[in-house]
Amino acid sequence: DGLFVAAVLVYVENRALFHACGADAVITADLVANRMAAQCCVNLHIVDFVLDALTYDNASELYSTRVKRIGRSSRGLRSWGSKLSLRRTAGDEVPPLIGKTLPQVRSIFAEEGVNVVAAARSRRHAEVLIDDVFDDGQYLFHQDSEAASETLTDGHVHLVFADDHRDVHDAARRLEPQTVNTIEEGVIDRVSRAFEPIPRKILLVGDWGRCCAVKEMLASIPWCTTTILTEIIPDQSGVPDGCVVGDISNEGAWHRAGLAEVDQVTILTQSGETTKEGQVRDEHGEVDARAIFAARFARSFCLSAGRGVGQPRPMPVIAAEMLGHRSRPLFADAGIDVIIPSSLLVERMLTKLVYSKGSVCRFLMALLAFDDNRHIMTINLSAAKHEALLDKTFEQLMSILPIDTQLLGILPADPALREKLRNSVADFDYHILTAPLNSNKLGYRSREGDELLVIVDRRER
Repeated sequence: DGLFVAAVLVYVENRALFHACGADAVITADLVANRMAAQCCVNLHIVDFVLDALTYDNASELYSTRVKRIGRSSRGLRSWGSKLSLRRTAGDEVPPLIGKTLPQVRSIFAEEGVNVVAAARSRRHAEVLIDDVFDDGQYLFHQDSEAASETLTDGHVHLVFADDHRDVHDAARRLEPQTVNTIEEGVIDRVSRAFEPIPRKILLVGDWGRCCAVKEMLASIPWCTTTILTEIIPDQSGVPDGCVVGDISNEGAWHRAGLAEVDQVTILTQSGETTKEGQVRDEHGEVDARAIFAARFARSFCLSAGRGVGQPRPMPVIAAEMLGHRSRPLFADAGIDVIIPSSLLVERMLTKLVYSKGSVCRFLMALLAFDDNRHIMTINLSAAKHEALLDKTFEQLMSILPIDTQLLGILPADPALREKLRNSVADFDYHILTAPLNSNKLGYRSREGDELLVIVDRRER
């Protein structure tokens, strides 16, 4: 009947009821909050990337299109103008991308400014809950060994970044790339050796249940060590290893938790307060105030421990969850470096379902997962480690990354470029360069200090 029903699951115990009522897609709010909080411990601008992908605006969009629709005129494409109607030979019933490998498709579209992120297989019996991981065989990536030989079929869906839909359909006018990026011998080998992650020590602060859920996700990241600071452990006779129980306002508790050595402090809200709407409406201010006070305590105690501006050691990154949409200026004033707007993320996922019918949200949730050995990593370019990646365009970076690494987006270090990418609405900080076209418009070439957001396949590492 064409009707698509989407909903947000607040109480996990109601999961069976959502199946029974016939919902087509269900977003579990707690899962979104936990995965995003865990990702922020290893990728500082992941919030910008995800919100940019979920927001309908003038920046690049993440959207899905079926392979069989690319290069064909249809009712669904007419609204974008007659320019999109491609010439077809009489009797030609095979979509032009069918039978091509994913690397071929990525090369074709890259020349037109489009970053093809992955191919996804259609779901014949789709699960209602949007809680995907990559290891379910649903997605085909450029870094997969099978991607070089497996060809696309009618059942695949492309997930692409582009400035608008015209880029995708204009790219389909040419079925073979006209130019080939030449890569000097040995560059890819040198790049591969430079992509080893940097160890990080994380301190999770807040509700015991939330901290445990995020810590469990981070356990699959071998270069992360995690400690918990919480005020109470319910129904627990002893204190587990890697956990400190103490008042958030007590400096001694912070130091016992290793504040002097951590690279990042992540402050989490109490269980349920990110999802239970009745409470959230009444307690946004109270919950956000607790996070702000915790951040101020962390900064104050770091200064007393000799960390911060003018001190022997730098201040750790402070990240905190935020519920109220209007609390952002207060979080910034408190010196919080990474603001995690949990309720806003859930809302934007729900609105993205209007057009994507779950395909984009499923892909984003799989990106945020940790238990599939495909991880999002942030690479901070340096002259010492990444010389082969400097002074490159977005398209060139796509070509020379290691086979197990795929470029998702870039946040430039150049202050002028970064300012052009600043989000004017201010519900997140920066738009991310996610495709060659918008990068070329800004004259982007990679330089030291740029942050590359990549998918890394660590199954063979």
